[in-house]
Amino acid sequence: MKNFFKILLIGVITTIFRIVIQLFIPSSTQTVLSPSLFVKDGTLPLAFSALAIVAYSLIAAMFLLVKSGISGTSMKQGLKYAVSLSFLWSVYLFEPLPHATSILKDSIAYVLADSISLIIMGLLLGVFFKSEEVIHGDRINNLILILLFVPTILFVLGRLIQYKVLGIYSSFDGEPLKTILWCITVGVVSSLVVNFLSKQGKSVSKGLFIYAVNLIFFNSFMLLVFDFSVVDLTLRTGIDIVAISVGIGVISLKKGNIK
Repeated sequence: MKNFFKILLIGVITTIFRIVIQLFIPSSTQTVLSPSLFVKDGTLPLAFSALAIVAYSLIAAMFLLVKSGISGTSMKQGLKYAVSLSFLWSVYLFEPLPHATSILKDSIAYVLADSISLIIMGLLLGVFFKSEEVIHGDRINNLILILLFVPTILFVLGRLIQYKVLGIYSSFDGEPLKTILWCITVGVVSSLVVNFLSKQGKSVSKGLFIYAVNLIFFNSFMLLVFDFSVVDLTLRTGIDIVAISVGIGVISLKKGNIK
């Protein structure tokens, strides 16, 4: 019960910081997507706060799944965890989409806002969950780097199916090269983050679980702001998770240590 209140407090504090940072982000002038009901009836701040508290609290709680395997002091453990997730959130924020009007307003500003919030969460994790310093290596060997092409290829294939067969919302038809390069980058970064978290948690399932939960929450925030298709969002979230999960599973089978 004590840990529950610590986690909840971390979620609340991180949300407060995220809301304050949001106040400094200039409003977008996009006209492609309609505003959500939360925007129209003025309840967006309340809905955002509630979802953010739940999201940051659960993400903070999942730190306990991998904490013992991360080297360094408690503060370094929290920061390594937060930075790894920051890479994941950041790369998804650069997805080429029709409603994007400015790389500064639609990508960079939110990368900074989300990264700073996650780092604050990481620092709080180090403060609230102190432990003895852990000493061991976090290096990724060359074999893993080679095998990471498997989930990356599956991610790209999954996205191509979504773009050309399922017709999800994207800029693929207008900017195919840019979109494919983004897919490759996301596949590589997602694979590296999942591999890192799996290694620290000594379990592939833990790494994939953390990845899946983060992606679900990341995409869910879109529904708060825009009148966006739930089916579309479910397809892109689910297929991305399946692609990375199958790819990482293949690597684990190759290494003979899947759990």
